[in-house]
Parts: sequence; structure tokens; C-alpha cells
Amino acid sequence: MKKFIRFFSQRLVLLSVMVVLVFVWGIYSAAQMKTEYLPQINNPTVMVTWKSPAEVDNVKIEQFNNNLIQSLKEVEGMKSIQSTIYKQGLFSSLTFSQNVDIEQAERNIQNAIQRVNLPADSSRPEIQRISSDAFPFMEISASSANIEKQLSEINGVKRVDVTGNGQKGLVVQLDNQKLLDHGLRFEDVKNALKNDRSLWPEGTITTKNLQMLLKVEGTANQKTELENTMVKTDNNKPVFLKDIATIEEGTINVETKVRTNGKPSVILDLYKTSSADVTKVSEDVMKMLEKMNQSDPDVTFTILSNQGQSVSHAINGLWKEGALGCVFSILCVFFFFREWRATTAIAVTLPICFLVTISILQAMGITLNLLTVSGLIVSMGRVVDDSIVVLDNVYRKLEKNGSYSLDLLASAVKEMIPAVVSSTLVTVAVYLPLALTKNMVGQALYGLGWAVTISLFCSLVVSLLILPPYVARTWTGRFHAKAPKIEMWAIILLEKVWGHRGKWFSGLVVVLILAIISAIFIPVNVLPRTHAQDLTIQVEAKEGATLEQVDADVRALESLLQWHKEIAGYSSTVGSIFAPAFDDVFDQGGGWIQQPNIANVYITPTKGVKIDQLTYLLRQDIKNLSASSNYTITNQQIAGDDSRINLVLTGENPNELTKTAALLRGKLQMIKGLQIYGDADQSDQERFTIELDEEKINALGVNKQSILAKLETFIDKREDIQMADSTSSFEVELRKPSAVSLSYSQGTDSEQELVTQLGHVTFKDKDGKDVQLQEVGKLKVDSPILWSEKDDQPIAVVTGNILTSDIGGVTKEIIDTLGKIDLPKGIQIEFGGIPQQVQEMIWNIGFAGVVSIILVLFIISCIFKGIRGPVAVVSSLPFALIGSVLFLFLFRQSWNLGALVGMVMLVGIVTTNGIVLVDRLERLQAIGGPLKKFIIEGTASRVRPVLMTAATTILTLLPLAFSGKSDTLISQSLGLVVVGGMITSTIASLLVIPTVYYWMWNSGLRKKAHKQINVLSYGD
Repeated sequence: MKKFIRFFSQRLVLLSVMVVLVFVWGIYSAAQMKTEYLPQINNPTVMVTWKSPAEVDNVKIEQFNNNLIQSLKEVEGMKSIQSTIYKQGLFSSLTFSQNVDIEQAERNIQNAIQRVNLPADSSRPEIQRISSDAFPFMEISASSANIEKQLSEINGVKRVDVTGNGQKGLVVQLDNQKLLDHGLRFEDVKNALKNDRSLWPEGTITTKNLQMLLKVEGTANQKTELENTMVKTDNNKPVFLKDIATIEEGTINVETKVRTNGKPSVILDLYKTSSADVTKVSEDVMKMLEKMNQSDPDVTFTILSNQGQSVSHAINGLWKEGALGCVFSILCVFFFFREWRATTAIAVTLPICFLVTISILQAMGITLNLLTVSGLIVSMGRVVDDSIVVLDNVYRKLEKNGSYSLDLLASAVKEMIPAVVSSTLVTVAVYLPLALTKNMVGQALYGLGWAVTISLFCSLVVSLLILPPYVARTWTGRFHAKAPKIEMWAIILLEKVWGHRGKWFSGLVVVLILAIISAIFIPVNVLPRTHAQDLTIQVEAKEGATLEQVDADVRALESLLQWHKEIAGYSSTVGSIFAPAFDDVFDQGGGWIQQPNIANVYITPTKGVKIDQLTYLLRQDIKNLSASSNYTITNQQIAGDDSRINLVLTGENPNELTKTAALLRGKLQMIKGLQIYGDADQSDQERFTIELDEEKINALGVNKQSILAKLETFIDKREDIQMADSTSSFEVELRKPSAVSLSYSQGTDSEQELVTQLGHVTFKDKDGKDVQLQEVGKLKVDSPILWSEKDDQPIAVVTGNILTSDIGGVTKEIIDTLGKIDLPKGIQIEFGGIPQQVQEMIWNIGFAGVVSIILVLFIISCIFKGIRGPVAVVSSLPFALIGSVLFLFLFRQSWNLGALVGMVMLVGIVTTNGIVLVDRLERLQAIGGPLKKFIIEGTASRVRPVLMTAATTILTLLPLAFSGKSDTLISQSLGLVVVGGMITSTIASLLVIPTVYYWMWNSGLRKKAHKQINVLSYGD
């Protein structure tokens, strides 16, 4: 060590060049590093959706659904499959093991789909994976969808999904009575339009000496051509489309309606490629929008969400908070040493470790995201610890000597090698399991774990290889002891409290027990409360409500919102495109299909408005709205990003399942803070089938076709047709409304009224007499249209949303309620959604924590002989919980991903202080002397480095923990847990560890003395 220090201290230029190269490498790597919101996380669930075409009969649809489900069940590696057949189509969720190659699983599913023959004129099923890239990085509300093409051409944009208001085209509205008068049905008109191919001459004229291209074009517009389309010939007289329908230009293919601030608009969801940098691609989109707005001022748009901007803002906030923390830690070092050379040595350690870590992370392909940055900031509070411990030991020896000595420097550094190496290994043993856990939590914490691990190894290298030559160069002939006499003050204080060690130790144990009890009452969630101020109002109409009916309720709500000065803007989405929805990448069992009877209104409050006050005002307004719909107000602050629950009921009897699900909905709806959705997820809407009696029809001489034609007038029908004229193609929507007219009077059963109308429909028999439908047909009630199964068993699903931050509390109430319900025999309930995510998160991080503690104990046992040293080192660990619980309670945070990761991190940080202290005590014990004296003196000699390492860690994380402005996902809760835990564990380290060490050695000495007395007595 002495030769190494002398060599590099005499070659400071070489050392400086090496440091400069590290800086250049790090800055270049930082510029090349890709930024994103979250790291690449793959949910082991793949969803398959198939939208059934309206023109295909139910028998063929049911056959295809069964064939597709059967084919999906044969996919290799699948653990479970849950399928639901809705009126709109089929939705299946396939769950795989976490270690399965999910991309290969997706290809296997694609192959399974290709083995099934599709019905005619139907689209192929869609496959959707839940991953970090499955969420739009930007959501735009625009006055027109014409900007879609330009946005999709931006480099890094994978696709642009448009929601709302259909497209321009021609709407053909058929008249039911005119159809009957001309003996036509919907299918006749549809076929006529599909087969209408106006043969405009086009081709080549070829003669002996001439060849010429010729094309004939018409001058009539598309509407006129459509009106003059001949549907049939009736008694040699043509029937044109205009004779049986009205044709107008309008909006077609309307599945959803979108409005922004009450005006019609479209929602553009932009998705990026997996290799794209979210901040760069979002900046390119913003530039394109500005350019389009300048060229066409009529095109207006509003940015509803911009992940790139959020990431940039959050990461910049983290950097500022991290930089401020580093400044605080450097000032802390100066306070303890009162010497600029020592402070400079510690200050240089930070950028070297940081830039080397960034460079290695970039080479590993790890992105710069919120979790990785959190890991870097946490590590910045820890990387100076090794240098502080080494520098303090050097300083203390030189201080005692009175002057600089190379021999003393070398021996001081060599003496601390076991302590700093072991403390680094212990901390790495804590962080590395987080990065190597093979599940979604492990994928999320992969970058964070490696960031801390790499930076700590860099810290070790700097403290042993760079710091000593720097000290030798700067302190040779210039060393002056200026640091406060902390060791002397510490001895006085320790001697005063030593006599009362039993009392304060008992007090700490009592406080620890209270902290453990309090920890149980702190809310539990997957992700912490975010700082987003947006509100969402969900409008749930009755099951079976039409798009227009739901839209009417939403318009009534909008009429109230427009008068609120507290609201800066709002956007409404009504309807469903039958696509899976999911809250976050951690969703268990995949997403869900939002039903057509549900609408969402997104509200952006005016800047400075308190979200709780606005929520109260809106709830008062909603009381004046129609009672036919349910209105629920939520925001992201309430329960993190995901608060959905799923109760899956399995059993053999579908009817019992339906009844039990209805019972559960009624019971769970009484739980405060829990919203239970209606039965749209498990519809009990019945299908009615009219069975015609062929014998009676033939006997009465009723024309069967007239029966079919008249009954068809009761049915809504719609068909989208693409047509072409001589110059272009255009879209046509063929509509046939229902001829039903109901009274909707109070106290009247509309369903019964409709059935009665059907029964009284009249036809003419062969004698010209009226015959009612009820005379020639029977009404049969079929099973519900919606059907669900999971792994070949019928299921019923109850879904809801937790509206409070206390996920754990609401979950407990749900479990208690389920325990009080007497379930029918054979019915079982599987609890999924956010409670399952919480349980798996606790299990995964808890498992990583247990592995970390085992590794820590193994490393400590390798360092210290016997059991006394390891037990003393870990004795202060439990007391870290006191500060962590206190800070979570004071700042109204929850046990979430960040908080639990912080607890695991505390294991390494607290153990490091214990190792430094016990290592000193073990060295003094080996020298010998009175037990109490060397324990107090040894503890006092380590007060400065323990306080310094704790203070630098706390001060580095202090801005992160107490800042509530950045959307830092897990950083604030992580910072609070670490800061609070460090404060109490540091006090415990300086009081509990020496006390436990004394008790264990004193007990051993007593036993030894007792044995010696027995031996002497036996000898006598």
C-alpha cells in the first residue's frame, strides 16, 4: 500500500488524466443514454380480442368463439386462460409464467389464431401485450383527425390511434314502411349496394395503326349516384334507393363520441417504438403540432398528457434535488473536518462514481428512467461513505501524531480495508437481489439495483486507490488538525448515558413495538400517490343503454362543468371500441373491456385550485343530475395509478354464479371507499327467440316472407359499405332504425310492453283475415348473451374501484365481508386486481429482503469471529423502523413499492455503520483492557465517521424526501423511509450496538469466571 501511494502521489498528472478520461467518458455516455418513463417491464399476460361482425349470424359467431377459445387453450406455456363472450365479441386473457419468453408466447398465440377459420367479412383477432410501451406517451385532443398521418410519420412514433366521432361519409336511412310497401328487406338493399358497380368504360382502343387509352368519367356527385342506385325492379318499374331511404352527408362508423370543453373533437393516442427516446420523440411531436398550427390555424389541439414532458420534468427535478443533496453532503464533510483539502477529496468522489456508473449503465443498455435516477440519487448519499471512513481514520492517526507521515497514511488505509470492503459487499448484497428478482418488480428495479451496485464498487475503488495518493500529495507538509474534538465530547456523553443503559434501551424497545403496531395501520398500495391534479368522473348508465342515452347524461354533466371557474378544461369520451383497457403495467390477469354504457370525463382544474375543494363542489352538483346513471369522482392522488379489484367466482352452476355475484355486489357496495360496478361485466340481459309454427302458418296460408319482413322492422341494423364512383371511393353507412314505439310512462315495464307489441303484430291469412304473431309463434327466453369461463369452468366476475389511498384497509373490509357470506356449495372466490398486486409486491420485495439479510449475515460472519460481532452489527437494524414509520405517518404516505425498497436499502446502509463500529471494538478488544473503557473509547472514536456517513446520506436524500412537486413515482416515499430510518438507526448504532456488545462480552466473561471458580473449587 505504501509503494502504491508513493507511486501515484508522485504521478499526479497521470492520475489527473485518468480522472479527465472518466469525466469525458461519463459525459458522452450520459448524452447517449435513452430516457423513458419506466424501464422495460413485461406483464406475463397476453390479451386477445375479436369483434364479431354484425352481419354474421349468432350460430357462426358462437362456433368461431368456441373454436378460437379451444385453439388458445393449446398454446404452449400457458398457465391460465379466462375468456368472456360479450355482445360485441370475444375477450380472452392468457397468463404465462414470469420466466416465459413473452414475445415467443405472442407468436404462439398468433399461430393458434391462424389455425381457426374466420367468418366471412370479419377482421382477425387482435393481440395485445401489457408492457411499458403499451401505454401512449402522448394524448392529444384535436378538432380534426387529419393530423394523424403527419404525426405517424415522425421518427420514433409507432402508431397513432384515433378515438371519437367516426368519419365523413354518406348516411343512408331506410324507411321501414317503404321497405314493406316494396317487399324489400335490409339484406336486399345491402346486396344491391355491394353489387352496384357502375361500369364506367375504361381501357385501350387498338386498331391496325393506332393504340389509345380511353377512360369515361361522370359528372354527378356521389350522393346523386347513390340516390339513383336501382335496388330492384317491381312490375317492370325500377325501385331506386331514393324511393325507400333518405341520403345525407354525415358522420359514420360512430362507436365513440369525444368532446373537449363541450365541442366535438377526437382523441389521438401516440405510441412510441421500443427504441425511441420518449423525451426526444415528444419534442418532435410538439414541433410538428406548432408547425401544423401555423400552416392551418383552424386546426386546434389540446395536450391532455405528455409522458415525455413528465419524464423530463421529473428527471430534471430529481437531478436538482440530487445536486442539492450533494451540496448539503459536501458542506457536512466540511463541517466535520474544517479543512478544504479533505472536503475536496470527498467532493471529487461524487462525480467520478456518478459518471463511471452512468457509463457502465449505458453500456449495459439500461435506460435513464425515474427508477434508475432514484437509484443514482440514493447511491450518491452512499458513495462517499467509504471515502469518509478511510479519510477519518487517516485524519485521526495523523492528528494523534501531530504531523503527516506516509507510514501512518499507509497503515491507516490498510487498517480500514476490511471494514470498507465488507461494508460495500454488504450493501451490494442488499441491492443486487432487487435487480436479479425474476418478476415484474425485479424488472422495474433492475436499473435501480445495478445503479447502486456499480456506484458502490466505484466508491470502493476511489476510497482505496485514488483518495490515498490525493491525500499524500495535498497533506505532505501541510497537515493541520482543525476538526472539532468530537471524540472527546462523545466520551463524556457516553459515560453519562452508560449508567442508564437499561432504562433507555427498554424505552427504545417500547417505541419500536409501538412503531410496529403503527405500521399495520399505514395504508398499503403498489404505487404511491402521484402529484397529478386531474380529476376523472365516470358516468355509468344502465346496462344496455344506447350511445345516445349515455351521451345525453354526459352532456348534462358538461353543462354543469362549463360554469365552474375552478375548471381549466374538460374532455369527455363516450362509448366503447371493444379494446382492452388497463391501468398500469403491473395489472394482474390483464385488462378489461370497457362497456358501451360507461363514459369518462377528464377534468383539469385551474392552477392553484385545491383538488379536495373542487371534488366537493362537483359532488354537490352531481346530486342534481339524472338518477338513471351513477357518477363517480376519482383522481390519481387517491390510490396511485391502479385501484381496480376483481372477484372471480367459479362453480359448476352458471345460474348460482349469477345470483351469488348479484349478492356480492349488494354487500360490497356498502363498504366505504369502494365503488362496485354494475352488472355490465356479467350481464343478465336475456335474449328472446320467436319460434314460428310452420304447420299453423301453412294451414292459415300466411305468407312467411311477410312475417319475416314485418318482424325485421323491429330490429336495428347497420352496415358499413365502401363504394366507388368513376373517380374515387367513398364510405356509406346503411342504417335501418327500429320501428318500435314505447310509452316509457312511469310504472310501465318497457320490456313487457315490447313483448306485447310483438305478440300483437298482425298478418293476413289466405282469407284476408288478421292473424296475430302470438297465434303462429312462441316466445322463448335464452340464456344471457355474455358468458365467461376460466380454465374450462364457468365464472362470474364482480369488479370495482377502491376510492381511498388505504388499499390494505379496504381489502381487509372486503375479505371480512366475504367471510360473512354463506356461499352456495361448490362456489369459490378468487381475489384479484390491486389487492393481488399488493400481495405479490410485498412477497417479492420481502423475499428479496430475506435473501439480502441472509447474505449480509453470511458476509458479517466471514468478517467477525464468533457470534458476538455479527449480533452486535445487526442489533440496530430493527430500530430503523421507528423513523421510517414516523416519517410515512407525518407525510401521509403509504407502504408502497418505493417505501418497501427503502426498507430493504436500510438493511445495507445501517449494517455499514454497524460494521465500522464493531470493527473498531473488535480491534480494541484484541489489544485488551477494561471492557467498559475500550467500548466507550472505541465507540467515541467512530462517532465522527458514523455521524458523517449518516448525515451525508440523509442530506443527499433530504430534498428528495421532502419535495412534493416532482412526479417522482417512488422517490419521495423511498427518501422518507431512508431518511427517517437513518436518523433513528444512527442513534441506535451509537447506543444499542455498544450496549449489546458489552452485554454479550460481559456475559461471556462472567461464565468464564464462574467456570474458573468451579475449577478452583474442584481442585481444592
